[in-house]
Amino acid sequence: MAQEGKPAVEVKVGNSVLDVYQNGQPFFVYNFDNDQAGLYKPYFHPVFGPNHWPITQNGEFPGTYRGHYWHHGIFIGHRAISHKTDAGARTSNFWEERIGECGGLAHIGFIMTESGNVGGFQEQIIWRSVDGRDVLQETRTVVVPAPDPKKPGFRIIDLLLLFRAPNGLVRFEQSPYNLLACRVINALCPKPQKESYTKQYGNLVDFRPLTRFGKLLTSEGQENDEVRGSRAKWCDFSGPIDNVNTGGIAILDHPLNPRHPTPWNTLNNMTFMASFTYQEFFELPPEKELRLRYRILIHPGTAEEADVEGAWQEFAHRM
Repeated sequence: MAQEGKPAVEVKVGNSVLDVYQNGQPFFVYNFDNDQAGLYKPYFHPVFGPNHWPITQNGEFPGTYRGHYWHHGIFIGHRAISHKTDAGARTSNFWEERIGECGGLAHIGFIMTESGNVGGFQEQIIWRSVDGRDVLQETRTVVVPAPDPKKPGFRIIDLLLLFRAPNGLVRFEQSPYNLLACRVINALCPKPQKESYTKQYGNLVDFRPLTRFGKLLTSEGQENDEVRGSRAKWCDFSGPIDNVNTGGIAILDHPLNPRHPTPWNTLNNMTFMASFTYQEFFELPPEKELRLRYRILIHPGTAEEADVEGAWQEFAHRM
């Protein structure tokens, strides 16, 4: 229940982050301030799970630049986008984060923020190449409904991503590393990753509990490594979220999206992503726009117990 005098969904904008609360409890932090050192792209972290502890992780080895440090909670990017420049065609990397090599997603401003029974925000973003060229204009709309009192522990983030190419044809090249990704906490990872990372890195990593394991699962029944390159309506990552509880996070692909059901990718069975150009490139001419719709579902229990398929059916008919 919402706290007296507070909306069910409360959005607070600070100097460098935006906080979203549900019924007075933190739901997620949205990091957007490009003036902060090392922020190449806006991202959601921490996102709190059904046990009110983070279900996302910031990087492969949090607090370091070891490994895939650019896997920031829930994030949006693309490893290879081709565009024209005065010197000819260029391909920019908006996935990884290296000074002088990779472009970035610049936060221009919030068009609106809203609190209430339904809250959220709309943001203007420029995908800017390393040489300062505006490659893509993105309008990012985030909608957060109030939690359903009949479904304790369930939380939803709806995303509408609208892209335009302001300076000529843009090509999202074929790459498995795109577009909407989520890095989960180590506790959720399957057995092989827990065992191998713990053996290799020791106290540099914390994969506890070490006797319980998570699982990636798609709508078509693919699990863990089978997810890579498969097409499905949704992909869920569930497992132990602490020493007692089980929970998960799912990405749902909308049927209006190009190439639905989308291909999926997973990196080390830790980060999973809805990868619409996994198998072929996508061209965006300047007179067109690209719309992508996704739902992020945080839930208690396994994918089967949470009925992620039913949640996808509801989402598919709503937007």
